[in-house]
Amino acid sequence: MFTSSDSVIRRASALIVGLAIATSACGGSDGESDADSAEENSTAEEADAPADATVETLPAATDPVVTEPPTTTPPVTEAPSTPIGTDSVGTTITQEYCDAVAAAFAPGRAVRFLDGADAVGFEAALRAIDERTQPVRDVAPSSDVDLQVRDLQEALDEAIPIFAEQGFVEFDPSTLADGGVRFEELGVVIQQAGDEFEGTLLDECGLSEQQLDDLGVAFAESVATLPIVSTDDPTTTEAEPEIEEPVSGDVVEITDDSGRITVSVPAEWTDVNGAPGPTEDRVIASTDADAFFASFDVPGMFIEAVDVPEGPTRDQFTQSIVDTISEAYTDVGCVIVNEQPYSDIAYTGTEVLYDCADGFETRLIGGTNSDASRGFAVAMVLEEGDAATRNLIADTFIVG
Repeated sequence: MFTSSDSVIRRASALIVGLAIATSACGGSDGESDADSAEENSTAEEADAPADATVETLPAATDPVVTEPPTTTPPVTEAPSTPIGTDSVGTTITQEYCDAVAAAFAPGRAVRFLDGADAVGFEAALRAIDERTQPVRDVAPSSDVDLQVRDLQEALDEAIPIFAEQGFVEFDPSTLADGGVRFEELGVVIQQAGDEFEGTLLDECGLSEQQLDDLGVAFAESVATLPIVSTDDPTTTEAEPEIEEPVSGDVVEITDDSGRITVSVPAEWTDVNGAPGPTEDRVIASTDADAFFASFDVPGMFIEAVDVPEGPTRDQFTQSIVDTISEAYTDVGCVIVNEQPYSDIAYTGTEVLYDCADGFETRLIGGTNSDASRGFAVAMVLEEGDAATRNLIADTFIVG
């Protein structure tokens, strides 16, 4: 795709090779020999990329799920129905609306801090989101907001019984009658609503990322039956610094040429390419795509997605993606700082943090959608401590 330097080709091929190997290694008898060959090519090709970097840990990204409104959830501010400003189209935003959105958002954010095996906490969070959406509709500032929240209610009403039938955490959508297709559609609706709630709280209500995390932690503590995972008590080695500021400046949504991948990125990442790779859908965004692929010290990201072949399980496919790309990165001097499970309402996989260059962090999220029909890799290079951009990408990417 990029031809201005050999390093560009080498770096771009890391994910292509990773996904291709995952497909062959999990899908047929020739997988092992194909993987060995591709890994050798990847090692030889990646020889130039620099090393060095920073250390950080973040809570596993997840999305909504809920019971009783926790008495510990802090209010956004005081004066309930006082107008506090307008949104981008001039609609008046009141404090009462901000409070209602914060209450509905808190249990969704809480999922980030609940133990992955805490079925009781997960169910309480999911049901609480459902219960708290009506107050948002009651004070919605426009018919568009009311319609979106209604769609969220309907999606939750359909999704919760599916969760309940399979035990909330021991969940395999592929066993559903339609292979999980409808469940994935519901997940997209729920995730998009959560993104809108987050944007409202940050942009119109004036909350910070740290305050959103505080809402989530407070709710998680009120329903958890297992110790919660917090940013101050990570499940792995060293904690990453907390980032309170949201992404600065504007945000834009980009799409690949197939229309199957979408994601929001900082507006200054203007070097965008959605052309497909040899076997995968792909979208790339950076301040300078050539420099991004040639090194580990230029901000940017790319997403690649492929159809999962018949045969491999979700875990096998995810692990093949992560192992192959991790090997390519460590071969050129990157160090794995942290590896932990990744899950949200629509996707499941693994997230890895690498130390590759001073002042920057390299991240990889590899996984599959809910019915394991599509495998994906999301790779990003960010300035050290830029959790806001990481969350923006992780919370908005959709692989169709």
